[in-house]
Amino acid sequence: MFCTNCGNKLNTGDSFCTECGSKVSSSKSTNSGKTVKIIVTRKKRAMGCAIPFPVYIDGEKIGQLTNGISLEKEVTVGSHAVEFVCADGNIRQDVELTESHESVEVLCTARMGLIAARVSILEVIYK
Repeated sequence: MFCTNCGNKLNTGDSFCTECGSKVSSSKSTNSGKTVKIIVTRKKRAMGCAIPFPVYIDGEKIGQLTNGISLEKEVTVGSHAVEFVCADGNIRQDVELTESHESVEVLCTARMGLIAARVSILEVIYK
């Protein structure tokens, strides 16, 4: 997991960032046993930024997201953090999953800045 304020890598159970002192929001899940898919999709672009970037769900790396690719992970019902790590700053999207959800898709794209790529979240679709 990474600090949403400064991007510093955090240890499991940290309440505050050791670098900037920001309060760490914790991801909570229920014990209902039902699982739901979180799908992270990078919109395909014909031209432009093709730099891969790592994706984390609740602090666990699920893979590298490249142009036009989807990654997915089964999680329990509850609140979860989806984090995109890139040189121009980390982006975090919290998703709240209930018993009525089958999946949630986080659709993103990467845009090239002056020095590095930056992730932009386009849409969060609950199914």
